[in-house]
Amino acid sequence: MSVPIIYRGSLLYIVQVGTTLEGVEETLRRFLLVLLVMAPIALVVSLVGGWFLAGRALRPVDSITVAAQRIAAGDLTQRLHSERSTDEIGRLTDTFNNMIARLETSFAQIRQFSSDASHELRTPMASIYGFSELLLNQPPDAASQKEFLGIIHRQSKLMVDILNELLDLARIESRRAL
Repeated sequence: MSVPIIYRGSLLYIVQVGTTLEGVEETLRRFLLVLLVMAPIALVVSLVGGWFLAGRALRPVDSITVAAQRIAAGDLTQRLHSERSTDEIGRLTDTFNNMIARLETSFAQIRQFSSDASHELRTPMASIYGFSELLLNQPPDAASQKEFLGIIHRQSKLMVDILNELLDLARIESRRAL
């Protein structure tokens, strides 16, 4: 390093000081070595840490997927278990559980409705079957024949009315679904 010494406007002396830069160069070499060794280690640690954190963050999504697969297989009693979280995953879990509960209720109502409709149709059908069998198996007199045909006609009309009501109900439900 050189510093001029100026007195009353004129240059009197130049002071020069020098030292070896070996220490600085050695420090820079060590720093470069540390960077070359630590950079790959830091990269590996970052990758492993990121993989761990991503796996932990996506674990609830995986449980949602597994439950959805079980539900898709027909088990509507399945529900997702969440830790009462208010984040996106918690809200998704709650929404999913509510949707499955509504579906389960709907399917139970459909099963009950099908059972009731089958029962309502079974009675007139059994009557029609029985009286038509009587007509086929024994030759009835004209009065019995007319009575049996009247019963068959009334029961057939009852079935037609029930089927028309079911069809009307299906149309109303399909319009409501739109």
